[in-house]
Amino acid sequence: MNTPTQLGHLFDQALSFAVDLHRDQKRKGSGAPYVSHLLSVAALVMEDRGTEEEVIAALLHDAIEDQGGVETRNRIFEEFGEEVCELVEAVTDTEGSPKPPWKDRKNRLLKQMQKAPEGALRIATADKLHNVRALVSDIKTRGEEKAWGVFQKGRDDQVWFFTSFIEIVEKRFQSPMLNELKELVKQL
Repeated sequence: MNTPTQLGHLFDQALSFAVDLHRDQKRKGSGAPYVSHLLSVAALVMEDRGTEEEVIAALLHDAIEDQGGVETRNRIFEEFGEEVCELVEAVTDTEGSPKPPWKDRKNRLLKQMQKAPEGALRIATADKLHNVRALVSDIKTRGEEKAWGVFQKGRDDQVWFFTSFIEIVEKRFQSPMLNELKELVKQL
């Protein structure tokens, strides 16, 4: 297991970069600033004893697919290095715009998880855990119909994806995050 993460100036730079990229984005459902998701995922990676590169990649995990595609990927490589860029790429389901159909993107991501490095599995698990936590909370506060209504795909497709993700990742990665994710998906 990794030693506790020591964060340096590159983390500070990544935090600023992520906030600038996602400043105007909002979370589906809650409408909270999107950066709250990025900070939560990074915190989960830190708490799981991820490396500084993994924490930085967690902050940037949605940058390529949501904020500029290949151009943003190139900036990540230049500013944060090859390892961070590879981790972000490993958890990215598309670089293109417009995005391919949802199911195609999710199948691509599931295939990537079969060969992804451990750091990418940690980041992807943290991402899914935070998403499912938010979804379970939204279901409890706003009800099933409103909570599921903000997604392109409904409950059955979302549960399929999360269940498939867990089945693939648990063969290669163990973490308390994965155990919590399994329990929360059962609530969906």
